[in-house]
Amino acid sequence: MSTEQKEFDEDSKERMYWGIEFENLVAQRYAKDKDVKVQRINTMMQHKDVPIALANIDRAIVKPGSRVRWCDKTHQLIGADKLLEIKTAHALSINSDDWGEENTDEVPINYWYQCMWYMGITGVHTCDLAVLFGGQRFKVYTIEYDDEIFNALLKRAKEWWYKHILTGIAPDPHDEAEAKLKWAKSSPGKETIVGTDVAELVNQLKEVNSKLAILEDEKQSIRDRLVPMLEDAEIITYQGEKIATYKSNKDSTVTNWKEAYLSLHPTPIHIEQFQSIKHGARVLRIN
Repeated sequence: MSTEQKEFDEDSKERMYWGIEFENLVAQRYAKDKDVKVQRINTMMQHKDVPIALANIDRAIVKPGSRVRWCDKTHQLIGADKLLEIKTAHALSINSDDWGEENTDEVPINYWYQCMWYMGITGVHTCDLAVLFGGQRFKVYTIEYDDEIFNALLKRAKEWWYKHILTGIAPDPHDEAEAKLKWAKSSPGKETIVGTDVAELVNQLKEVNSKLAILEDEKQSIRDRLVPMLEDAEIITYQGEKIATYKSNKDSTVTNWKEAYLSLHPTPIHIEQFQSIKHGARVLRIN
């Protein structure tokens, strides 16, 4: 296993650990604030008519005097008053346009669709979304079921399953990152003749690049005037209010592994064992 893979696995384990820990804490806080009982459902739930439509919910809010269970015969979640989905978010995101006032359904669209999907599969038509912002601010949002939206999601899921999963044909890329994954290497000498729409995008990008270059020059000009005035101060105040800081980052130890290795005088054969091909990145240059 490579060092990168080990680090990735460790990061994944760490994220999974804290995800579970925070999920439990948020669920407890929700139950306390709402004075309800919440129950974990360790069952993969399946839509009664569309087998590929699955749901694995975080928690269910128990109806008084009931116990929540999944019925394989009716394909319904029995004994649940609501569904409860739990999320953690960055502290600063609480002020973003994605999140509205508490108790509304104004949440990021992917979370909204997730709740809608789970409600459609379980037959429980209200879902509370409990969110912990930055580990210190707790809010609850409520999403109500919409049959038209769920059926549209179900239709899209079936189309995706038959068109891409069963055939193994990847969908067309929707952004630069996806396009780079599909076409990581250029075909030598290949030319593509484009239409007006693509040519217009190239011109727009050229204009934006020109504006950015001007702004970068302006930015550096301002820094060239500002930084010498700060001398060795860490904190910059104006009329009693801190407006900026200019602090040194903490010192760290850096190991020059290449020099350390070469100092051992390795043979060319030994060096070859540690060599690999680094593929050149595709670079978009505008003429």
